Amino acid sequence: MKNLYITVILILGAFSAAYAQKTIDYAVRVSATVQKSPASIRLSWPKDSNVVNYFIYRKLKTDPKFPAIKLNTSPLSAADTTFTDNNVSVGINYEYELVKTIAKTAYYGFGYISSGIEVPATDVRGKLILLVDNSFLPTLQPQIARLVLDMTNDGWSVIMHGVNKTDKVTDVHALIEADYTHDPANVKAVFLLGHIPVPYSGGSLVYGLNPIDGHKPQHEGAWPADIYYADMHGTWTDTDVTDTLGEYKANHNVPGDGKFDQDVIPGNVDLEVGRVDMYDMPDFAPLTETGLMKRYLDKDHNWRMGLVKMNQQGLVMDYFGIVRNDTTNHLLDEAFAACGYKNFSAMFGAKNVVNSGSWETDLTASSYLWSYGCGGGTDTSASGITHTLTFAKDSVQTVFTMIFGSWFGDWNNTNNYLRAPLASKGPILTNCWSGRPQWQFHNMAMGDNIGYSMLINANDNSFGPLDYSTYFKSAIMGSNDRMIHVALMGDPTLRMHVVQPPSNLSLSNNKLVVTLNWTASTEPGLLGYNVYRAKWIDQPFEKISGPTPISGTTFVDNSAMHHTNFYMVRAVKLETSASGSYFNMSQGTMDTLTTDNSGIEDIQVAHSINVYPNPTQNIFHIVWPGSETSTGMLHLFDIVGNEVLTTPLSGINNLQTIDVNMSSIAKGVYTLKINNGDAVYVQRIVKD
Repeated sequence: MKNLYITVILILGAFSAAYAQKTIDYAVRVSATVQKSPASIRLSWPKDSNVVNYFIYRKLKTDPKFPAIKLNTSPLSAADTTFTDNNVSVGINYEYELVKTIAKTAYYGFGYISSGIEVPATDVRGKLILLVDNSFLPTLQPQIARLVLDMTNDGWSVIMHGVNKTDKVTDVHALIEADYTHDPANVKAVFLLGHIPVPYSGGSLVYGLNPIDGHKPQHEGAWPADIYYADMHGTWTDTDVTDTLGEYKANHNVPGDGKFDQDVIPGNVDLEVGRVDMYDMPDFAPLTETGLMKRYLDKDHNWRMGLVKMNQQGLVMDYFGIVRNDTTNHLLDEAFAACGYKNFSAMFGAKNVVNSGSWETDLTASSYLWSYGCGGGTDTSASGITHTLTFAKDSVQTVFTMIFGSWFGDWNNTNNYLRAPLASKGPILTNCWSGRPQWQFHNMAMGDNIGYSMLINANDNSFGPLDYSTYFKSAIMGSNDRMIHVALMGDPTLRMHVVQPPSNLSLSNNKLVVTLNWTASTEPGLLGYNVYRAKWIDQPFEKISGPTPISGTTFVDNSAMHHTNFYMVRAVKLETSASGSYFNMSQGTMDTLTTDNSGIEDIQVAHSINVYPNPTQNIFHIVWPGSETSTGMLHLFDIVGNEVLTTPLSGINNLQTIDVNMSSIAKGVYTLKINNGDAVYVQRIVKD
């Protein structure tokens, strides 16, 4: 393990002494402009007169690590503020690392950027495991069903399970692991919705890692470790650690107590993971846990639909400055807020990153898509930034944020400050404890979801061409990488750039020819629309409209599948950010149609049901698929398997229509199941 960890002992609750350099000096604030013909990517950054040289490294996004080979064979000097890479191809996503060296004080500054020219859109994002706190059902069934549809309309296939607050973390992990093992190539993410049982880990004191915020012994011991749910191959033990010195009983860790020993993730993390948890937040009264969750789910939906408008800029407020961990070795300096400057420059350009005024005042007076703030912390505050109560009463105007300080990185306690932004009236949807380590979100400027950023930060092996154990750590990415406390608060599927979706999709058919019509998106500069089709709503949607977006608002599918067809239409535009250009898509608009088989045999028909209309509002009709029966039962289950309706069936003839009234049932996604002797018929139904 890296020796550098031993030196990182600063207590974050106190303001640290700074010296001549500023936090911003530890970042290379790089942005990019791209050109299609001839293909080139031009990197730019503000001038820094203290620089001795710059070195640039490049890798493909899919590469695990930057190579040690420099892209610029001759070092760039302080006078240089651009570098053009002409050895690029259209449609390829590259990542760049820029390293600047300062001779006088011997420190390094870093910048990261994801870039490309017309990088293709992501049609299928993979499978997401959605774990829902059962206490929200059935009250929040409509909002949860809407979330599932929203994620489906963004390319995810959702696998949903209900979980109790009292379940064992090992049982929850087994639930996730079973889904992952069934399809490891496609299961990509886990979304913890509610007070899903919280894993705890740590306290070994190995390498001087614990506690991560330096408050020893008051805050040592086990910390929340959602990363446990993302690790499918590591070995987590509960046999060695005895640490009961922390002030909070929750941090105490002894063998066999259900809390794990590890301070460092025992393997590479396999899955993206994010949590939205409104448990034990009395500062937000009179809103209850359920009320706060409903507010978050409404904010989430409004963001996806393009109803929330944000200025494309970032705000950085730094009340720590530069932390000196060694008076003679500047390579061990920590500049927590540098991650704000690095990320936001790649997203918006250096000129659109603001670092003056007050975090709360600025975010009330104006909107910033991203924000960063750090200062001495408590469970419910960060000095100079704000307090949990602020989030309860004010609407700060930011969507994605990073906040750093002592204590609140241990987030499973009353009115916790890391969770509070998500409960706020304002549009905040994600938060993380960024400083140890410094998180990197530069990939989001090229269309990636925030869960992908969580994954690369947890594994933290893709940054830096040199050996971290020698240097390249504290000021560059932040110390304490690959530790168990790395946690994303928020929906891991969210993306930065929202395209207004089309609406009012309607379907009509003549046997196996289906005509789609929809209302156009109001998004300016659209290239057209992509059309997708799936057999079931929880299976991947296949693009059927060809490689080029279609113009107009009509599409004819001449080869519809026999029986059930789920259709989705998504608007497409070429998104250009301060990092490059990529094809971006809106949420989809969806509808379902059952075709007339006209005598054509289809193996699926034997086990599916002809249901219409689907989606429905109150009444749906079933064409009875079996012969006459006196023993059949109709069951209707919600998205986590709770039975919401059961009806006996008797004396029904083949092809007879059964009417089912759903007027008393909440909006959502349901599974219809009919048992008829040895035959079982299943169909997915949507009530909207």
